[in-house]
Amino acid sequence: MGEDYKAKIEVLLNNEGHVDMCLNGDTTTLQNMAISVLAQTIALGMDSWEAAKKRLTDITVALPLALEEAWKDKETDNAAADKSAAADAAQNTMQEAQRRTTMDKALLKEEYKRLLRQAVGDRTGSMALMMVLEEVDFYNCPASAKHHLNIPGGLLLHSLNVARTALELCEKMPQFAKCDTNAVLTAALLHDVCKTGKYIKKPDGGYQYRDTELLGHGEESVIRIQNWIHLTDKEILAIRWHMGTYTGERDWNTLSKVYDRCPEALCLHMADMIATHIMEVEK
Repeated sequence: MGEDYKAKIEVLLNNEGHVDMCLNGDTTTLQNMAISVLAQTIALGMDSWEAAKKRLTDITVALPLALEEAWKDKETDNAAADKSAAADAAQNTMQEAQRRTTMDKALLKEEYKRLLRQAVGDRTGSMALMMVLEEVDFYNCPASAKHHLNIPGGLLLHSLNVARTALELCEKMPQFAKCDTNAVLTAALLHDVCKTGKYIKKPDGGYQYRDTELLGHGEESVIRIQNWIHLTDKEILAIRWHMGTYTGERDWNTLSKVYDRCPEALCLHMADMIATHIMEVEK
């Protein structure tokens, strides 16, 4: 047969008795061809008209079983194709999500660096601070081990959430209207610097928190930041006390005095709680 044809059926019977077929053409034409092939096969194999009719009857009885088997094969093939298509779609979705996550994280990083430059200005050591944040992997660090934003880049997003919320509190709440917004912004962006280098990636993809410094949460952030830049008194108090009552009952009297004297500290604490317990809670 040449290449110019309406339909084509190729049938092979392998050594295991399995039939492999290649069908090309529209369904109606292929069915008519199959009927013609069946009729010619019966005619060639039988010696009498009666024998041919009996053979046709036998085939008619066997045909529903053959059709059922063929239909099951079709469903199996379709299921495999659907599974393969679903796997391909899932892979494409994951790759797109990874691409978007990488792109989103890059945008978040640029926003963070812009806000930090705005906050610290030309303070001595500001360029060194930017470099150190890269070196300690601040931008890829999670915000927690088991709770809010326990994902790569979680600390970056949390710091931005706190910064945005703190500035919004200063803008919209009269109680914080007199806050030094520059101090609030600086403290918000840097309050959790102490977390860098303390999250160990586990085989299951999660994190384990390991604190080897034992300096305290807010205290360590203040100490580490001041290795690079000078902090104002308001920034020091805000970062040191941003955990609020979570530092323990022994600190409550001092904390109350800090909030009375430094509203920036209370503003940062509230922004941190809003970000952690409202903005970053999985629904």
